[in-house]
Amino acid sequence: MYSVKKEILVKYNVINDVFDYRDLDIEEDTLQMYSYFESSFINLYESYANIYNIKNYCFYINNEIKCNAFATKRKGYNIIGITNGYPILISKKLDKEYFRNIVLAGIPNDEPAREAYSDLYTDVYFDFSKFFIDCSINFTFRRPCR
Repeated sequence: MYSVKKEILVKYNVINDVFDYRDLDIEEDTLQMYSYFESSFINLYESYANIYNIKNYCFYINNEIKCNAFATKRKGYNIIGITNGYPILISKKLDKEYFRNIVLAGIPNDEPAREAYSDLYTDVYFDFSKFFIDCSINFTFRRPCR
């Protein structure tokens, strides 16, 4: 449908406090993390815009450190965004070490779940961290879009 560039919305005071990670002197991993989150949300928004005929839509990252997401309709524009703290917190909470610790703690009372988890954990092609980050992005996107 009709995506609107965030720069245009800033120019006309529809949105403000846009976080542009590309201009920062940050580590490559952090740059890739922000890029991954941004492109994932944009791809979801484009898919839903095509399905539901949404026009004048925009996704952006707001310059606020707390972990949050938001959706609003402002001045005729459909806006979805996350704060710049969202990718940081989610990535730290769902890192590879977290899932290794689950294996160490075990899943004591559910043998089928324990076996399934162990099978996935030992699968070199399955990345728990990426899987759950993608789940988080999808949940976060769909939450305000109901």
